[in-house]
Amino acid sequence: MFAAVISTNATIDVKNDVVTVNVDPTKTEITPSQLPADVKDAIMDGDYAQWNIEKAYKITYTPEDGDEAKVEYEVHFSNDQGQKEIEVYDEEGELIED
Repeated sequence: MFAAVISTNATIDVKNDVVTVNVDPTKTEITPSQLPADVKDAIMDGDYAQWNIEKAYKITYTPEDGDEAKVEYEVHFSNDQGQKEIEVYDEEGELIED
């Protein structure tokens, strides 16, 4: 049995029965032009292609075990009707579901 207590700034990844705890991400605001091409393509092909990008963030998770850092991109959208939405993408432009 596995049990863990983590802070709200941590994520847990499980792959091939290996648990990796990513702690204290670094969240840096970037311009929309700094988003990776794959993320930009996903946005243009997605539900929010006609919305405005208000803000974008690069979120870097540093795993405790020395593995490669995990990077995600948080994008804040708004439309002309005042609606707002936040979507999170991985480096390959795949939408990360809540």
